[in-house]
Formats: sequence, C-alpha cells, structure tokens
Amino acid sequence: MAGKAASIESIQWLRGFAALAVVAFHAASRFNLGFEIGAAGVDVFFVISGFIMQYTTASDITPATFLHRRAARVIPFYWLVTGGTAAAATIVPAMFPNLKLSLGHLVLSLLFIPHIAPDGSPFPVVAPGWTLNLEIFFYACFAASMLLRRPARIPALAAAFGALVVFRWLFPPTHIVLVELTSPLLLEFIAGVLLGRAWLAGALPRLGTGAALVPVGIAGFTLVASSGLDAFGPRRFLWCGVPAFLVVLGTVTIEARHGLRSLPSLRVLGDASYSLYLLHPNVIGAAMKVTRGVPIAARLAVCIAASVAVALLSAKFVERPLSAAFRRWPPWARRGLAAHKRTSM
Repeated sequence: MAGKAASIESIQWLRGFAALAVVAFHAASRFNLGFEIGAAGVDVFFVISGFIMQYTTASDITPATFLHRRAARVIPFYWLVTGGTAAAATIVPAMFPNLKLSLGHLVLSLLFIPHIAPDGSPFPVVAPGWTLNLEIFFYACFAASMLLRRPARIPALAAAFGALVVFRWLFPPTHIVLVELTSPLLLEFIAGVLLGRAWLAGALPRLGTGAALVPVGIAGFTLVASSGLDAFGPRRFLWCGVPAFLVVLGTVTIEARHGLRSLPSLRVLGDASYSLYLLHPNVIGAAMKVTRGVPIAARLAVCIAASVAVALLSAKFVERPLSAAFRRWPPWARRGLAAHKRTSM
C-alpha cells in the first residue's frame, strides 16, 4: 500500500521546486523581468502541506502531539529569522531600506497574526511569513478536527473552510485578519488533505493518468502566465491552485504506481526548502548590493545560487538542529514523538 512508505520522494522534489520557483520570482522581480508565475510555488506548498498533514497523522496521534510537532518544525526557525531580521534592520537600517519596524509589527509577526505593517503592506517582518499565518491557522483547524472520529475529520474540515470562503463571498471582509483567514487559498490545503487520503487508501489514478496530469498542470501555469490574467487576485485558487493540485497529484501518482529514482540533489533541496523560503529575500538583497555593475543575467544567477547555498548551510547547521532541540522539549513530548518519525514539511 502506498501509504506505508517512510518518506515520499516526489514530495521532496516538489518542495524543492516550489521554493526555487518563489526564489526565482522574487529575484526576477528585482530586475523587472516578470516571472510572476513563480509565486505559484506557494500554491504548490499549500497543497503539499495538506497532503503531509494527512499522511503524518495516519497512525494514532493526539492533537497535542501533532501541534507540538508542527510548532517545533515551524516556529523556532521562523522566530530566529524574524528576530534576526529585526535586529539587523535596527542596527544597520541602510541594509533594509524598505523595512519599517515597530514593536507591534514585530510582536504580531512573531505571533502569526495577520496585520497591516507600518509601510501599509499586509506582510510580517519577514515577508514570506504571510503564508505561515495561513499555515498556522490550518494546523490549528486540523488539530481541532482530530478531536472528531476519523471518518468525520476531512468532511468537517472541508465544511469549515468552505464556510469561511462562502462567508467572504457573501460578506466581503475589510479587517486584515478576516481577509486572510477567509482566503480561498484555504481550499488548497483541503485539496492536499484529500490527496493524502487517496495516497493512504491506494486510490490514486492510474499511472498513465498521473503521467498526463503533470504536463497538464504545467501547461495550466504556462497559460496563466502568458494570458495576462490576474493570477494572484480573487481567483488565485482557480488560476494557480488547480494547476498546483494537478502537478502534485500527477507526481505522487507516478511515484505510487511506478516509483521514482532517488535524486540526492533534489532531496537535499527539498530538505532545505523551509530555509530557502524564509531566507532568500535577505540573501537576494545582499547579493544585489555585492553585484552592482554586473550584467543582469549574472546578478540574477548570483541571487539564486547564493540563496540556495545559504539555505543548504542553514538547513543543516541551524534549522534542523533547532527544530530537533524543540522536539525534545518539554520532556513529556518525547514519548509522543518517538513513534511518529515521518516526513514533515
């Protein structure tokens, strides 16, 4: 049965590609090169996240243990990057000319609470952290669903997120918290959860269908990128979420039905995807200052390469050790975690 795999190669590949797409988007935007579709890597991440949450809770696990694991995986490194960015911007403000800080902005960022920053944007201190606000909300709702009997969990979660999206449609919110927490992007998590359930049940499509879905999804991204559609507006779930789901569905189907070769370079990149996602804006900013006067193509390459290099070092020497330390604390958590060492985001 496909769900018994200790780790899923295709998910690691997709995590690496998704993070790299976001990096390329941000790097290209610094030079006005227009690779906006790269931001759809976030949509791929949301589908993957739903898949992984369903996959990692297939065996018996309490909501408290689940939340502890997610907190240890996500929060310590995010707090470190956020605190480090705020400290650096305070000490050397010239290095962060576009970052306006306030104590409230920092605290709300650390607490994953959507808010308007001092510069008028809806982003936390570390801009990519806006997606973590949604992730943390998803984790809380997923943990709450675990209080129900297993057959009722996915329907309840889907109904709750669906109701939030319908509420947004009927009563368009203006407060930033409601704007973010009624986002149709929540449906991408549900799509991933359903896909995870299909993996565990061995109910994925046939190999030929899966192999066809990947290019269809990529073609969808290409069509959106070339059509001039507002891909990241109110219909983002359709223009980016659907192709993202097709790519993830097709890729995991190929692995489940045929298997995939282990490619260490892609696996390593997938393992470093969280560091790459959070650190790349600062790395790109530093790389641009260092490469002034260099041709744009070379500067772009340096920005991307430096982001990957820093992420690989960070993942190995900072992110994973920090997460492991928090997974062992408090002591009571060790017993609940010992039997549940599966792939996590």
